[in-house]
Amino acid sequence: MIGRFFGRLLYSSRGHDSSLVCNDHELSPTPTSIPIASSDFQPDSPLPLKCALPGIGDNISPHLEWSNIPEGTEQLVLIMQDPDAPMPFAVTHMVLLFIPPTTTSFEAGALTVPEKGDVRAPVAGGCRFGKAIMGKRGYMGPGPVPAHGPHRYFFDLFALKEKLPEEAVNWSQKQVVRTMAPLVIARGQLVGTYERH
Repeated sequence: MIGRFFGRLLYSSRGHDSSLVCNDHELSPTPTSIPIASSDFQPDSPLPLKCALPGIGDNISPHLEWSNIPEGTEQLVLIMQDPDAPMPFAVTHMVLLFIPPTTTSFEAGALTVPEKGDVRAPVAGGCRFGKAIMGKRGYMGPGPVPAHGPHRYFFDLFALKEKLPEEAVNWSQKQVVRTMAPLVIARGQLVGTYERH
């Protein structure tokens, strides 16, 4: 009941699209030429319950697949963000670094860290989690405030012409974006939604 009250109270606090990584002034001119799809949800449609945070769902990362990675790509970076959270900025749910350019998909659950699992350990073929909101690592599914309306979840994939240094796993999101911005040669985006009534 209290959650719904605050959700309705904060309803107008949403839509912080300008703070999305994909809208960074250095990244936004990059062509959106990498198509991304999922067998778990359609573009601009709800993610399934299983993808939501524990206590709501099972925190299972959704299936994602892509194609058309440009020649010369050395590494991929995947970032998941929610611009509709009642915060003054888009909330980052996941930062995944060091994705090999030969990787073209993640099966459902591939990015879910088991309970008591090591969030610093490599996942899905050598990828590593960077720091998301409050320094957290791993896939963090949707968990919007009840009655706050539908939230959008942006899955942005970036193709880099050079590899990021290993120490990038300990960088802030801002530092990762500043470093990778001049290296991005293509990008792709898939948006899903989630709402708690």
